[in-house]
Amino acid sequence: MTPSSVNKKKAKGLITVFLRDMTDPFLTPFMSTIEQMADAKGYGVVFARKSNTAKQHVDYMELVGNQSDGIIFLGDSTAKLYEIELLLAMGKPFIILKGKKQVEGASYMTVDNAKASYDAMKHLVKCGHRRIVHITAPMYHYESVERSKGYEQAVKGLGLDYQLKINIDIDYDTIYDMGCRMGELIKKERLTAAYCFNNLIATGIIDGLTDQGVKIPEQFSVIGFDDLSFRDLSRNWVPMLSSVKQPQEAMAAYAVEKVTDMIENQMYDASKVFHCKFIDRDSVSMI
Repeated sequence: MTPSSVNKKKAKGLITVFLRDMTDPFLTPFMSTIEQMADAKGYGVVFARKSNTAKQHVDYMELVGNQSDGIIFLGDSTAKLYEIELLLAMGKPFIILKGKKQVEGASYMTVDNAKASYDAMKHLVKCGHRRIVHITAPMYHYESVERSKGYEQAVKGLGLDYQLKINIDIDYDTIYDMGCRMGELIKKERLTAAYCFNNLIATGIIDGLTDQGVKIPEQFSVIGFDDLSFRDLSRNWVPMLSSVKQPQEAMAAYAVEKVTDMIENQMYDASKVFHCKFIDRDSVSMI
């Protein structure tokens, strides 16, 4: 457990934030906003790295629950089912940020992944694309399932007569290798665009295609998700990605607002679904 910041003035209480990876760039806006908002409300914050792998033998949720006034979980995989039930039984205020609702009475926050995917697909169709591949992460990710659902809804709702989904591990080298092999698939299936699970996948696919002589977006269009930049990983110049942006700061602020309100008043279900915003940049062309 790694303390991140505890106010020098006497704090009203302590909020523990659990997350899997403190170096994840997607979580950086969440962490900074939580810290700022909690400080403004007079609460100290401790960030704790938590793994739910089989190798983790120490179960410290009850200990942390007793020492913390409130808990924020960053990511659905950071909270086990029995831990959620334990915290509810203890009456300990908590909220799970970016998680699938598993237990009634527990507070979950997420984005409308399906609608965001539909909107991204709608933009591609508006630009003339009708043969679009969805490149997604493995289906054990909750977000993969929801974004894939949005892709399927768009295929049906927008009157497309073609769909193709490809699952791939979220590893840059694996994605790049796939991008290098996609040229033949594009020709065979007459593909004109790809909607990717996230910007890492989008960047790797663009990089691989570029090394095979495919021009982005002139010959092939790509949309990502999460609106993060991975240009430092790229072997080539990568265009500014058209992408779906999640309201990270707004979600983090809401989490602090609701957890502190529960601490100072009483427990309640503060679940909320946030909407994303599609940002059009340089990786999609009209056909």
